[in-house]
Amino acid sequence: LSNLNSWLSKELITFEKVNVAELSEENWGLICNRKLNRGDVVLEIPMKKCLSASSVRLGKCGEALGQAESGDEEFEPLCGDVTLLAMQLLCLESEWTQCLTYPSTLPLLSEIDDQILERFSSRALGVLRANANDDYDWLIQNKFFDRISKPQNAKEWQRYIAVALSRSFFIDDELILAPGLDFVNHDDLLDI
Repeated sequence: LSNLNSWLSKELITFEKVNVAELSEENWGLICNRKLNRGDVVLEIPMKKCLSASSVRLGKCGEALGQAESGDEEFEPLCGDVTLLAMQLLCLESEWTQCLTYPSTLPLLSEIDDQILERFSSRALGVLRANANDDYDWLIQNKFFDRISKPQNAKEWQRYIAVALSRSFFIDDELILAPGLDFVNHDDLLDI
């Protein structure tokens, strides 16, 4: 955690009022480390530090995806923008992205029967898991993972999907992962 907090302090404009802390086993969150007043800016994150579905084609990840898409077969991920964010998490190496894959308590990764889980979730987790596996298979078959870090297996790929799904939110109709902000217990954030 100290490496993560150090990285966030260096990379973000304002991070001195908060820290990422372990709230319980495998449950991290953002906590304030000083008194706040109404109207205080708690965290300011430049958009260029965020990951988005539209930014996937930039840099190493986009280059690898472009090489994997052969001829007329463009990649159309079944998990949509979540797959693109998961791909970016694999491509990036930082204290932040390494910490994102830590929690194993995400519902998508549960060993509990899908029908039981779906009674407690608004998502069709069995369908999501199947779609994630289909996306993984396409990326394997088209040698995407030969060009970037490769998950060890489909279960690890599901972890990246689960993290992207659980920690992302919409800004201006675009799915975003924002360093630091992803540790806030949030619904879609409206006033950013």
